[in-house]
Amino acid sequence: MPTTTSHLRPSAVLAASLGLASVLLLTVSTNTAQATPTASAAPVTDQPGSSSSAPQSTGHPTEAAEYADRLVTAWSQGNDQEVKERAHPSVVQALAGHGTAHIKQWRRITADADSEHTAAVYVNRETGDVLTLSVDNRAADRGSEGAVERVRFDS
Repeated sequence: MPTTTSHLRPSAVLAASLGLASVLLLTVSTNTAQATPTASAAPVTDQPGSSSSAPQSTGHPTEAAEYADRLVTAWSQGNDQEVKERAHPSVVQALAGHGTAHIKQWRRITADADSEHTAAVYVNRETGDVLTLSVDNRAADRGSEGAVERVRFDS
């Protein structure tokens, strides 16, 4: 069966998402303002003697991932007030600018964290687009407003 370019295979989306989450976490952990994947952002392996290592995970970032889920749900339901409460103004603007086509099709596929931030990664089941949200762990744990600090869409 031929593959179309408008729909990505789930394994390809997952691989791309995990790579993107790793780049995001590396960028966040080095205090860079924005995640910018590069062509050389390939998965890093932990092999003896390797000079590179993958970012360390704090495990399953339950609170921050659920905080991000509530933002995505509010966005998909058109609850602008809750979106504004949960996200930094630049994130609110980016979500609004993305439009509403297929807005109810986002599903979280992974979330991973370092000590300060969680990358929650979603895939749009209709378009195959990937959405990555960066959440401040401490703010999410406290239920503070604006814990979602960055957003990235990838097609």
